[in-house]
Amino acid sequence: MPIDYSKWDNIDTDSEPETAEAPPPQAAPAPQPAAGGASGLVPAVLVWCAKDKQGSAPWKAVAIAEDHPVFSAAVPPLAAAVGVPIGVHRVGTVPGGPGTMDNQIATYLHLDLVSGFAPSQWQSGVGTVLVARTDRKPFLPENLEALWMYCTRILDNFGFEGKAPKHLYNPKAFETWSVDYHREAGEEEDEDEEEERKKKKTANKKKKKKKSKNY
Repeated sequence: MPIDYSKWDNIDTDSEPETAEAPPPQAAPAPQPAAGGASGLVPAVLVWCAKDKQGSAPWKAVAIAEDHPVFSAAVPPLAAAVGVPIGVHRVGTVPGGPGTMDNQIATYLHLDLVSGFAPSQWQSGVGTVLVARTDRKPFLPENLEALWMYCTRILDNFGFEGKAPKHLYNPKAFETWSVDYHREAGEEEDEDEEEERKKKKTANKKKKKKKSKNY
């Protein structure tokens, strides 16, 4: 029977209080704003929980020290299967009210390859996390977005087919999908920019027309 993934959108609804799930803050070097080419720093991504989210973006590019604990974190199953060795490190968010510790992206990154569900410790009380490649290669927001969207595709397959899409658990499948995803995303961005140019052009015509009437 197909798995119902609708509860992912409200993963904390039936969970225990956030304070019981959240791990204690761990001492770690504070991430710095991303600085291209800075010596000794590795590009990584901070992924906000609901409590810490700043603006509309769900993440922020940062640069971290080469000895940061994230590089010792275990690589999630799907990331390992597709050849993207990432570590996910909880930064120690202070628990807030119900739902404030939600971090859907971090949850999806830890999906199990057999069941499609993340381990319980990654389902609630997650908080803000830092994501970086454990081989210390640059890991940028666009890399995180592609991996996250691939996780979503995997979950869709679980939901529609009711079984693990094992044919997607390899580097070649992810690379092929990622190229297509970025191309489509670029085309959509171009269309949005073109639409915005048309709106501005129309607005400018209206201004000129109104100005000529005043004369």
